[in-house]
Amino acid sequence: MSDHQPESGSAPIPIRVTHSQHELDAWALTLSSRGVASRAREADGMFELYVAPHDAAFALAELNAIDREERDARRAAAADAAIARPQLSKHATLGAVVVALLLLAFFAVTGSRADGALWFSAGASDAERVLHGEWWRTVTALTLHADTAHVVSNVGIGTLVIAAVMRSEGVGFGAALVLASGTAGNFINAWAHQALHRSVGFSTAVFGAIGILGGLAFVDARRHLKPRRPAWTALAGTLALLALLGMSEKGSVDVLAHVFGAGTGLGLGVLSAWLRARPKSSRGQWLAGTGALATVLTSWWVALS
Repeated sequence: MSDHQPESGSAPIPIRVTHSQHELDAWALTLSSRGVASRAREADGMFELYVAPHDAAFALAELNAIDREERDARRAAAADAAIARPQLSKHATLGAVVVALLLLAFFAVTGSRADGALWFSAGASDAERVLHGEWWRTVTALTLHADTAHVVSNVGIGTLVIAAVMRSEGVGFGAALVLASGTAGNFINAWAHQALHRSVGFSTAVFGAIGILGGLAFVDARRHLKPRRPAWTALAGTLALLALLGMSEKGSVDVLAHVFGAGTGLGLGVLSAWLRARPKSSRGQWLAGTGALATVLTSWWVALS
């Protein structure tokens, strides 16, 4: 029951009716904060809110404005929940396993780098050649591996992090993001070395996936203002994982490729989450996934032509 009373001299009129004491108190508090006196009356389990006639129009406008703000907030929350809900990602684990199997199958075809197969001379990321226009090498190099241990380690870690990306962004779009991060990481790595550097392996894309997850988590934390988990912890976690996995075998690991892969992935993750770029339809996911596969196949077609 509100303690606020309308001014005397005119009979108060009802402007709102509710069965909730809590809702009534919220209305009265809102009007009080706007300087409008109110009074409540209960009858047959219903509560009526009264104000002076000269305040009625203003009071209704204020309460209606509050209602619109609450509706907009609920719609925004529902939209965020719909985007976050993995509706298009129920096959994420399967998608990541398929990527892993394709890498293993291709390794069975190409063999190791020590075998000196044509695949490596045509598809390795040679910094000088990349910078002189052989762009396809930034893609084809992701599918080549130096030896069995190399491909197994990339597949082991990659399956986990790629599944996480696909679970968040959808199978097709997730695959496209991971491929884009690895390709961009290889290009930047070539630019950093300029010459006398050749690299192969899916690890640049694996660390791109780690960066994507960090970017997605960063935007999610910023958007939802989670005080117990500051947004910057997502970036710190990405850097920690990069240090743990990507720099632990100095001399045998292309550290800069890992750094550039994670960095481009981080940027793509932030951009994708901020723009809400994930396709929301199965068709969009199929198009993104088909585009990623077509990019790999086209790159190898050009490399072997």
